[in-house]
Amino acid sequence: MERKEFEEALAKKRTLLLTGEITREKAIVIRDRLLSLNSQSDEEIKLIIDSPGGEVVAALLLHDILLLLTAPVTCIVNGECSSSGVAILQGAQKRVATKRSFFYLHPISISFEKEPIVIDEKAEEKFKDKLRGVKERQKFLYDILIKKTGRSLKEIKEKEEKLMFAEEAKEFGLIDEVIEKYKI
Repeated sequence: MERKEFEEALAKKRTLLLTGEITREKAIVIRDRLLSLNSQSDEEIKLIIDSPGGEVVAALLLHDILLLLTAPVTCIVNGECSSSGVAILQGAQKRVATKRSFFYLHPISISFEKEPIVIDEKAEEKFKDKLRGVKERQKFLYDILIKKTGRSLKEIKEKEEKLMFAEEAKEFGLIDEVIEKYKI
């Protein structure tokens, strides 16, 4: 069975996979599938996450769509849930992880490789505007984590760049439950 056929078979069971790096393109595909499943019924949707993270804008897109759906969404972490993956996870009504899953938080980093900045008289303003946008998105992420974990900003920053396994993530408030079985 090819990957696409496999994912279609899972989608019929109201289960979606979010694996690998989170890109805007991947987020749009997942968003559209979530909206389609939501329009079909109010039964639970399951989103299985195994991701090292990725683009913050894509993560916020998926986090927000999870909040808008009428069907309850359970995110199941199976493997890695880092960076932007953690932000998406926080949008679910139920957040669970398999026993050997792990989590990693870190501040947003900036890369100019995709969009070079021309050094001209407007360069400083363009850079300041991009930096302002990054700072605002970082604030969004911190606000999400503060609300869902009940932890302070200081406590969240202390966990940055430190690996957490499922039990520790539960204790910290990133997930609700560590699971050994789940009906898919």
